[in-house]
Order: sequence, then structure tokens, then C-alpha cells
Amino acid sequence: MNSQIWCQGKLVLDAGIDWAQSRAAHYGDGCFTTGVVRQGAWLNGQAHLARMDWQMARLKFAPVGYDSWMDAIEPALAASKAYQQPLVIKLWAIRQGSLGYQPSPNSAANIMVSISPMPAGYESDIVQRKMKSIALGVCQTPATENAALAGIKHLNRLDCVLARAEVAEAGWDEGVMLDQHQQLVCATQGNLVWYVQSQFFSPLLLRSGVAGLGLQTWQSAATTQPWHEVSTTVEAMMDAECVCVCNGVRGIQWVDSIELSQTSPLGKGKVITKFNNKQWPDSARKLAEDWHNQWLKAFMGAPALTVRQ
Repeated sequence: MNSQIWCQGKLVLDAGIDWAQSRAAHYGDGCFTTGVVRQGAWLNGQAHLARMDWQMARLKFAPVGYDSWMDAIEPALAASKAYQQPLVIKLWAIRQGSLGYQPSPNSAANIMVSISPMPAGYESDIVQRKMKSIALGVCQTPATENAALAGIKHLNRLDCVLARAEVAEAGWDEGVMLDQHQQLVCATQGNLVWYVQSQFFSPLLLRSGVAGLGLQTWQSAATTQPWHEVSTTVEAMMDAECVCVCNGVRGIQWVDSIELSQTSPLGKGKVITKFNNKQWPDSARKLAEDWHNQWLKAFMGAPALTVRQ
């Protein structure tokens, strides 16, 4: 299928948007969220709307009412019914107004929605999805630090773009991003999670990074084990029994190996393979599969967005 885009509920071909003069094109002035739509239902969609409300308040946009959100989203939900397979749905808000850094007070937004194919390898029905294993490397591109924007999935993702280029050049599946202080932040397209002595850990996102809904879904499902958000180095993560990347579209991906940076005290460019699931004992393999099933159950059970009756 070809991607389809709507603006304010109208197909972009009919919407008359002047992209060259948009604040998104000039300044990355807006925010977005990305999820999964299946046969007219945006899975976990209510959480995505709550996320957009939170992000837009942080960015000082005028609030958007529920009916206005749905007026913009429903054409995409209806269009997704034509496809048997799940699709990626993206919702983003672009600040209205003239060019120049200074925005209008309490700015309104143009609301954009798109649907497109799932990433390669994820075309099968999401309820039958199996947990995937990936190879990580530590990127040289640092995650941008700005406490005022930490947690927000804003439109300026140039640090992730440059880091993702490193991933492709090195032949990894994903990349680990550190901040300027060499502290763990995230993967290029997801949140990091590791497991040590029956406890979950993930990076503390006070200065950079995105508060991912995939991670929040997992945290809400894993209520029987302690979960800690910490500031630490990638080397400290090497004590983990298992490392994963979590993403709201891809789900949980376990990590087979991590290639360290050239400056790591554990060894320049050393590849750590202790996480390879082929070397796991049966108990660890079962644990990882339980995580995936936990996440999938919480994801599928969360309130969806559907066309209003």
C-alpha cells in the first residue's frame, strides 16, 4: 500500500497545505505519536491521545477537544478497514501561525494523520507476533539534552536521524544513544530496559529522550517486579541478565549483542555477546517470552480508538 495523509480530516491532496511555509518545515514546531491501527481500531489509542494532550500543553499549544481529535483521526481509521494487516498510524500537530521564532500565544494546531505499512518483518497479525532478537551498537551521536523538551516526541529528531545513519553504516539492528555525560538515554527508535536480580531498570529521562508509550504499557503490565529509572552508563548495563528495546509499534525486542563505543573502558569496539538468547538458560528464555506476552496482553487490552457511533 501507499501511505495516506490527512490534514484536519481531509486528504492532503485536497487540504491546500503550503509545506514550504509551515512552522514544521522551518522549525520542527510540533509533536507526534505513532501507533498501530488494525481494521479500524487504533490499539492503545486513548493513551496516544492523552500523550498528545500532555505534549501540546508542554509546548504551549491551545488544547484540542476530544471531538476535534476524532474529526481529524476518523478518516484514517475508516481507511484502515480496507486492509487485513495492521498498519502504522501517526498523529502529529503542527503549530499554526506566521514564520518567525515567536509563536502566537496559545497557538492552535493543524492536526495531521497518516497510515502506512508496518516496518519490514512486522507485517503479520500483531496478536501472533513473536519476540525478536537484535544486535545493538553504541552510537557516537549524543542524544540532545534539553530539560524543557525531555520526554516529548517533538518534530525535531535530527539526533536520532544521525544516530540511525550510524546504525545502517555499522550493520546493527539498533543503536544505543548516550547524552553528553555518557549516560544512557535510549535507543534510536525505542526505550532501553534491562533486568538485574529480579528488578527492571530503564534510563531516567530528565534531560533528553522520549517517554515511550510502549515502555509505559510494559511498566503498567509488570506490576509484580520492582522497576527503577536510573542515570547510569552503558558499561553498568553489562551486569544485566537480559537487555531489551521497547517500542510502541515493534513491541519488545531482546538484545543478542552490544558493540561498545571506541572509548568504552571495557574495550574499544568490543562486542558483548553474553545476552545472546541461544546461550540463555531455559529460565531466562521463558522470562523474556513472558515479558513479551505480558506486554502484548496489556497492549491489546488497552482502550482503543474507533470510529464514533
